[in-house]
Amino acid sequence: MDANDKIISSREQEIIDAAQKVFVEYGYKKVTMDDVAAKLNITRSALYYYYKSKDELFVAVSEYEFRWYEVELKKAVALAKTTDERFTAFCRCFLPLRKRFKDIYNLASDDFPFPFEIHRKFKNMISEIHEKLIAEIFRKDKKIGNIDNIEYFSSLLTGSIRGIVFSMHDATIEQLEHYIVTLCKIFCMGLPGVASGIKNDSDKKG
Repeated sequence: MDANDKIISSREQEIIDAAQKVFVEYGYKKVTMDDVAAKLNITRSALYYYYKSKDELFVAVSEYEFRWYEVELKKAVALAKTTDERFTAFCRCFLPLRKRFKDIYNLASDDFPFPFEIHRKFKNMISEIHEKLIAEIFRKDKKIGNIDNIEYFSSLLTGSIRGIVFSMHDATIEQLEHYIVTLCKIFCMGLPGVASGIKNDSDKKG
């Protein structure tokens, strides 16, 4: 059982649901534990029994979001028929969901409010989700599915995708999707085959 599958009590789920609403309403930076306690109609000390800080509570809310995020990614990829279509579905799902997460909690990229440990925890949780999904995409491809150490290559591609996202923070979702899907194709097919396909597409448009 991984971190995203841990069992929580009904009371904890009630707190997470209430906290999620408060974080969405005010944004992460403005929320206090008093705000969440008021939403639940309990004392702050009663809330502290379950969560010791706002950061700890937001991590719990985020873990709930990440479980939903993983389900949505799997659903999107499951509908695709080819490797290219699966990677395209992956990008078209994860990029808008990433933007949604940042937008609803008012998490500006130039003013990220979390301590380093929370940054690392979020990165690890998301990377684990992506690595598992990309490994499954690899395994469904007849040409590369039997390659040894699929997990290593899945981890490598996941890190490369993250590099594109963070190095091109001003790009639109459409631009990011194009670059990431192209990267995935190069990873699976090699540069010559992908470059040839791009040239042919350009010739047709001309």
